[in-house]
Amino acid sequence: MKKLLIFTTCLLLISTIKQPIMSKNLFSDIGINLGFNNFRLIGGTTAIQPMFVSPYDKSVYSVGGLNYIEPGVDLSTTLFLDDKNIHRIIAGTEYTYMYPKEIATTRTNYSYYYCYHKVCFFDAYLGYHFSFYKAPFQNVRMFSGLEIMFNNIILNEFEFGTKAIKGVKPPEGWAGEERSNYEKKDPDFRVGSRIRAGFEGRIKPNVYIVASGTLGIYNLLNRNDATGELFSIQNKFDKKESYQPFFNFLISFQYRFNDVE
Repeated sequence: MKKLLIFTTCLLLISTIKQPIMSKNLFSDIGINLGFNNFRLIGGTTAIQPMFVSPYDKSVYSVGGLNYIEPGVDLSTTLFLDDKNIHRIIAGTEYTYMYPKEIATTRTNYSYYYCYHKVCFFDAYLGYHFSFYKAPFQNVRMFSGLEIMFNNIILNEFEFGTKAIKGVKPPEGWAGEERSNYEKKDPDFRVGSRIRAGFEGRIKPNVYIVASGTLGIYNLLNRNDATGELFSIQNKFDKKESYQPFFNFLISFQYRFNDVE
């Protein structure tokens, strides 16, 4: 992944040298983007493994469960650096909320075990995009680029315990009870990077739809082995903090103040 990011950076620098960035004005246009993204952690870290190791081993769990596509919102600004809208700078923020839940049956028919994991993060990012293709209709363009991310994990909380099954009456003298346990990590900060590729097209004057996908590493810098894997709670299985790869897919609406071809 690191070699891929370095290789992409070199390609972007070469493309920038081949064409002048600013031809007339400092900024030929500015676009405001509001969108919805789908975020998913990938790889083999314990953060994305099932929270229950087995249906009947409730004392051992990998405290992850983040193996799902989770929703988020994105707000950003695109600065077009030339009058042909080939070179762009993008700066933005995104908020993602992850909340996987798992349950497992007990050895009785009157209660069940559960695990809930809440993770919220608020990220800021800055990047350079290069438009390498323009279609002859609706100002459709394809682009790619590299972004650096400043990632703030603002909530990482884990709840586990037992709950009674509603509507099921236990036998007289049954000693089972509901129990809840909470664990949490302090807020944390990481620096990451990602590659983005996508396309855009005009749906009406000054209004565009933009779709893109990214692939990156969330904790490229500032890792801390003492806290284990970044998105886990306990260090029971973790000896260090591994690189955490991810991908997301973003669909956004963009308003351009100076809509040019």
